[in-house]
Amino acid sequence: MARIKFPILRHIAVHGYDLYPGVRANAGFEKHFQYGVNVAVGINGVGKTTLLNMVMRSLLGPWDPSKAEADEPGRKQSGLTFRSKFPFFAQRVTDGAEEAEIAATFQFGTDEVTICRRLKNLRPKWYTLNGFRVDQPSEEEIFGHLCKLSGVSESIAYDEQRHYEFDFLVRNLIFFLEGKVSLVWRPAGQFVALRILFVDEELSQKIAKSRNDLLALDSAYRNFRWQAGSAEKRLHEELKKEATPALVKRRELVVREIKDAEDSFEITKHELIEIEKLIEQSGPALLLQRHNVMKASERATRAEADHYHAAFHSIRSPADVYIEAILAEEGCKVCGTGTPKVRERAAALLEAHQCPVCESHIDMPVEAEGLVARRLEELLGAQKALQACQLQLREMEEKHRQLTASYDELVMACGRLTEVIRAKRAELIQIEATFPDQEQMSELQKERDFFEARIKGYKAELEKTARFHENW
Repeated sequence: MARIKFPILRHIAVHGYDLYPGVRANAGFEKHFQYGVNVAVGINGVGKTTLLNMVMRSLLGPWDPSKAEADEPGRKQSGLTFRSKFPFFAQRVTDGAEEAEIAATFQFGTDEVTICRRLKNLRPKWYTLNGFRVDQPSEEEIFGHLCKLSGVSESIAYDEQRHYEFDFLVRNLIFFLEGKVSLVWRPAGQFVALRILFVDEELSQKIAKSRNDLLALDSAYRNFRWQAGSAEKRLHEELKKEATPALVKRRELVVREIKDAEDSFEITKHELIEIEKLIEQSGPALLLQRHNVMKASERATRAEADHYHAAFHSIRSPADVYIEAILAEEGCKVCGTGTPKVRERAAALLEAHQCPVCESHIDMPVEAEGLVARRLEELLGAQKALQACQLQLREMEEKHRQLTASYDELVMACGRLTEVIRAKRAELIQIEATFPDQEQMSELQKERDFFEARIKGYKAELEKTARFHENW
């Protein structure tokens, strides 16, 4: 599990910024923060939000997510954009924050880092890590250390994905500024936050890559679907110019039938995949339940044997052979007759304290009666457990049978839909072959077919990547 350390603000110093002039003897703004809750109080316009933005930007610098990422965190994971110009703080003072700077100290566990940035453009001026100072550092160097200090990365080597994850945590889980987007009802953002917080780095990287691959493939798939639709529309408009209304209408009908059949095929295929997963899951569970039934049966048999032996403790050892034969339903040891009545008769005689052979009453000591009662209770419990296991096994076998039957039906349905699509496409080709100006039609058809082929390719790759992702 990832061990994330959130930054704790320990000290802040702002110098040369007109919004916080301070007094002559102590110009600027400087504050050391105590452990626990610290509250900034002031009237509107005094600079509270600006100060919070300074604290956040001392960590994040002039980096921002894409607009789509900002509107819905975690949706695209498209990385961060470096803003060469960052006028946010400069626009709030008359001198453009030419000499202004902020130095903020943060604690990550037992480590302490101070980052100093120019407020004019948020370029880093220096930083200290556990007392060691580095002047004119690069953004990559700073974020390499921040990602390692926070536990997002195990290395100080700069990595764009780790940078994005650090930015995501700070921007979305620590600071609640104006324009903050809630993650509560946004599954994409929750997915990213939980992955960073609770998944170890190696697996987290694999999941992030797989998800980004899925998003990229999905984007390409949607793009080609739009282009294919546009090509089909151009083809249709051209055909309306050249062909008779009846022929155009017939083509429209066939195209709609193909689309309906393809949509039905996709729905059926999805159902088929889901049922296949359920069958795969039920197989091992079914084997385990059969094993449980076998074990429960063995326990019930042992409990019954213990019960018989406790009831007939004084019978000589040959009686053991007789009792075992009764339990195994091997039949009578004299005539070999095998019926359930043998076992039922022995159980009835047992309850009446009678010998299962001669039916004579057997005197039983008081202490033996207590043992028999306990053995009987154990027997009844074992038999009840066996019956429950057997019932559950029958239900599981019936469910497995139904799943298998549904799977077979869906396979046949996919086959039928495939034939319908093939036949309708052949019919479409015949219809389009009757249109005038075949040369122009051919070019439009090739364009449409090209995009449809790309759609199929991306769709197959998308499904393959999705299955690979689900296996985790």
